[in-house]
Amino acid sequence: MVVFNPSFAQGSDLVSVDIELQPHTNAFEFVDETGQVLPHQTIGVGHQELLRYIGKPRDMHSVVGMINKGRVSGRVIQDTILRREGNQVHIKMLLSEKGEPNLPVWESARQQIDEYLADTSITSYAVTVDSADAIHLLFSAPQGPGLGWSTYQERSAPAEEKAAQKVNPLIRLLLPLARLPFVQKLTSQPIAAALPYRI
Repeated sequence: MVVFNPSFAQGSDLVSVDIELQPHTNAFEFVDETGQVLPHQTIGVGHQELLRYIGKPRDMHSVVGMINKGRVSGRVIQDTILRREGNQVHIKMLLSEKGEPNLPVWESARQQIDEYLADTSITSYAVTVDSADAIHLLFSAPQGPGLGWSTYQERSAPAEEKAAQKVNPLIRLLLPLARLPFVQKLTSQPIAAALPYRI
């Protein structure tokens, strides 16, 4: 992303922009051209389902024929996932309005689809097409040069490892008692039944 400072003086300002995340991005950082991580706020993380379709093999030939070098209906293919369940093949495609198609992914998927189409035991295809995950991003562009440009980018952040929760030794000893009928009866009673308390 490129941000232009239209004033003559160096300065910081708030930037608001919509961006698409890379496929399978669970967490990301926003950095400047030096790699410095910038604080930011995101709004409206999500994607949109563009198409859900179930058809026979003869229909699938027409669907695949609409895709030209990883491009379809003004969008580009970012990812394609295929899986077979019995006599049905599930195809999930991720499309973006920006950038270039991920040709290695699409060419590999196309080869696999052709192999499925040659298999007469497959009777139907379930196709789901989603847009790429999009977010509304707010961040402060720090000290942009007067009448100059600054560049920023998003990158995948390492997943946070959650520490294992320690169980109190007393609770560990009492866990077998939870199977006893009278304990289950006590825990299944609604709290509201014991109210109000009288002092």
